[in-house]
Amino acid sequence: MTIGTDMQNILAEVAEEFAQTEVFNQWMPPDGTYTALITAYADGTTTKGNTRYAWWRLDGRLLVPGDEALDEKDFTLGFYRSTAMGFLKQAMAVLAGRKIDDVRQAEPILSGSVGSVVTLSKTTTIRSEVKGGGEFPNVKILEIVQASNGAADVEATIETSTE
Repeated sequence: MTIGTDMQNILAEVAEEFAQTEVFNQWMPPDGTYTALITAYADGTTTKGNTRYAWWRLDGRLLVPGDEALDEKDFTLGFYRSTAMGFLKQAMAVLAGRKIDDVRQAEPILSGSVGSVVTLSKTTTIRSEVKGGGEFPNVKILEIVQASNGAADVEATIETSTE
């Protein structure tokens, strides 16, 4: 089967982006409370329909010594969107150690948390058929067990930008 010219042109346009794209990891641990290392941060913007929104993502690695099935498994620890700010605000408050009312602080707080060890809760919400059905994983950062080296830098950035 031969690929058509239009398809070849589109593939050429997206080839570099595809090469740089991270593999999306949909794996989630079973419901429970865990200790995890925050391993990576990413952010961006996207458009869905006519709505533009910002997004922020934290990746994590479970720290469950003695449990070969879970220990050191990587997963998406948090995916936050500007269309559901409450989840983002909660995560920022835990990671910053206080309530934060300025969404512009999301980047320094979240990126500065890479390297931190946290306790988190993973639950699954089952949406009723009336609301479209489906199971939705929820991860909530409960506390910082050990802050990253960037924690002091994050605090300094927050203090400077709010003065």
